[in-house]
Amino acid sequence: TQIQALKKGVEPHYFSKQEQYFSRFLELWRPCAFKPYYWEDGYRFGQWSLAHNSILIGSYGWLLFFMFFGFYKIYLNNKTVFLGLSFILFWHTLIHVLFISYTRYRYRIPIDSIVILVGFVGGVFFFEKMGTIKFRKKNTSSDCKT
Repeated sequence: TQIQALKKGVEPHYFSKQEQYFSRFLELWRPCAFKPYYWEDGYRFGQWSLAHNSILIGSYGWLLFFMFFGFYKIYLNNKTVFLGLSFILFWHTLIHVLFISYTRYRYRIPIDSIVILVGFVGGVFFFEKMGTIKFRKKNTSSDCKT
C-alpha cells in the first residue's frame, strides 16, 4: 500500500518535464513492477501484485525480450519491413509519451501485435542460434521429385 511505500522511503515529489516523459515511457513499455512507484506527475501511486507481475512477464515480458532479436533478424532479411515496423513503434511511443499525460500499458494494445510477431521471430532466431531448436528449410530446388 502507499503507507508501506512511504515507510520504506518511496516518497512522492513533483516530476520535472523530463521525469514525466520518462515515467510515461516506462509506464507504456513496463513488463513488470516489483517495487511501489510514483508516476505521471510524481504523485500518482502504483504498485502491482505478484500475480499481476507474473501474468505480464509470462505473456508480454518474454516477448519484449525476444523482440530485440526479432528486429535484428528482420533487419538482416528485409530492411524495408524493419523500418516500417520501427516507424510504427517509434511514432506510437512518441505520441503517447509527449501528448498523453495518463499513459498506461493498456495504450500499448494497438502495437502489441507487432511485439508478439517480432517477439516470436526473435525467439525462433535466438533458439536457432543457440542450437536448441532447428527448423527444416523448404527445399526450393527445381529438381525435387513430386
